[in-house]
Amino acid sequence: MKQCFIDLGDPQNTNELYLQRQQADKLIEGMKNTHAAVESAKLICSDKHWVSFDQAVNYLSGQIASFFPKSYKASNNNNNS
Repeated sequence: MKQCFIDLGDPQNTNELYLQRQQADKLIEGMKNTHAAVESAKLICSDKHWVSFDQAVNYLSGQIASFFPKSYKASNNNNNS
């Protein structure tokens, strides 16, 4: 997901003025993963949360945290240090 955020926030990117739908699509397409649950979450996100980039990010972040709780905890512990 990090690369998608970098692409969407890069001031050198001439296509920065994406519409909300385009931002959500780019986020979903940019997530490369073979985990079945993640692929399922991407499909649900594409179907239900495409209208708003913020909704898409919130949904996917929550899903990823629930699929990989140990990684999420470790990531939060590193950020809070």
